Amino acid sequence: RDYSNTVYRTSKDGSFTIKKGESIKLLNIPVGATYKITEKRVIGYVPYKVGNQSFDDGTLVGTLAETGNALNFINKVNPTNIAISVNKTLDGQAYSGSKFGYTLTGLGSMDTTKLDTDGKTFIKTNSAATVSTNLKTPDKNGKVEFKNLKLVTAGVYRFKITEALAEGENAFDYKMDTNTWLAEIELLESGEVTAAKYIKVKNSDIEGKTDEELATYFNNPSSEKAVFENETTHGSATVNKKNQTGGNVSDTEFAVMKVSSEDIFTADDINTIIKDASMKTHMA
Repeated sequence: RDYSNTVYRTSKDGSFTIKKGESIKLLNIPVGATYKITEKRVIGYVPYKVGNQSFDDGTLVGTLAETGNALNFINKVNPTNIAISVNKTLDGQAYSGSKFGYTLTGLGSMDTTKLDTDGKTFIKTNSAATVSTNLKTPDKNGKVEFKNLKLVTAGVYRFKITEALAEGENAFDYKMDTNTWLAEIELLESGEVTAAKYIKVKNSDIEGKTDEELATYFNNPSSEKAVFENETTHGSATVNKKNQTGGNVSDTEFAVMKVSSEDIFTADDINTIIKDASMKTHMA
């Protein structure tokens, strides 16, 4: 709105508020008077310029002239960087390989409830829908960290984290975790970021649901960290050795080796492996 033709009374301390695109006219200030304007810092933005003058410190001092007193205040976006993480295990151990991929997706704005000092209040979360990040490899401790996520406006932000088998991997080799992790953080007016809370939900429960429909799941019990837990698929084989008359044969050794269709071993190869003391994958 343009307040230039509106009488505007400041508070006792002389403060006033204008938003992006708005203007205000301060009247009855004597020509030649020295004035000082200080801009209050708000989360997500920093002072930059007033017209062509530097305004980095957020304070402007000037002298009122007869004309040309219009001041154009310009701010710069100053986002807060956050990180959302998930941990990875394979067969109960931290996993740092690249056989699985992880996607962080920002969720759109949704109605929700929040507990504050006055009790339960209804709020609308900020949209994080522009955020989508893919990672392939956890660190040596099995931690997948989505870094440098930029937030500007104070409020609550929500995300979901999914896992998939990397391209080219055999789905039969692993028992995949069947859960999705939801994550929530809050950027406070002070610029501080609350610790992320994580909520585990079954993939089958949220399949096909919109972002808005995920809101109720954020009321479920939360964790301080998220973990995708996969297992290697284990098979078994039974081998019986019989002689030419069908009788059982004792004291026979077998070697179990993983081979591809191109790597076919001859009898001599197998005998060499059996005699190798470093090869202990034998059964008697």
